[in-house]
Amino acid sequence: MERQPYIIGITGGSASGKSSFARDLKSFFTDEELTILGEDNYYLPKDKVPVDSNGWQNYDTPESIDFRSYADHLKSLKSGKSIQKEEYLFHKQVGIPKLLTFHPTPLIIIEGIFSLHVKEVRDLVDLKLYIHADQTARFNRRIKRDLAERGLDLEDVEYRWKNHITPSYEKDDAEYKECADVIILNNTNYQQGLNLVAAFLRNVLSQ
Repeated sequence: MERQPYIIGITGGSASGKSSFARDLKSFFTDEELTILGEDNYYLPKDKVPVDSNGWQNYDTPESIDFRSYADHLKSLKSGKSIQKEEYLFHKQVGIPKLLTFHPTPLIIIEGIFSLHVKEVRDLVDLKLYIHADQTARFNRRIKRDLAERGLDLEDVEYRWKNHITPSYEKDDAEYKECADVIILNNTNYQQGLNLVAAFLRNVLSQ
């Protein structure tokens, strides 16, 4: 019987370096060996995203994620089926979303703040990684990312950090760390952890 894909789940606080770690890990492998399924494309439609008491959409809560589709798509990949998902554009991004296609590969990465939040997804994951960075490092990275990639202004970023990101982090972060198999530090860089994980996964492929 053909072996099922080996699934790696990457979580951590906002702007801890999850997506960068996943992309850098991908560089050790070919497209036929590893696929990345990012949580960012599984947010609910904009009119379904929860809003706070001031009317601001809150993307930094588990209630903003379509976990049903996320779990179903991961199950499909694990069973050897390709899936398609429309690219998600955030509230101030413009353009036409692309239709993304993901193919099953021996290694599959899922990554995102809430990627290990629900048991149905967590139980599919073989290796759970937590990327840790302190609050100052994460805040500075979040500013750079949201201003450059999501079209937000500084006031927007600061409001979300104080009212959405920090409360969510304080509520759920300990649980995510508790379920992790490996915690990787990333206040400055994660190179040593990246090399170790890449070597481990190369060994998984060879077995």
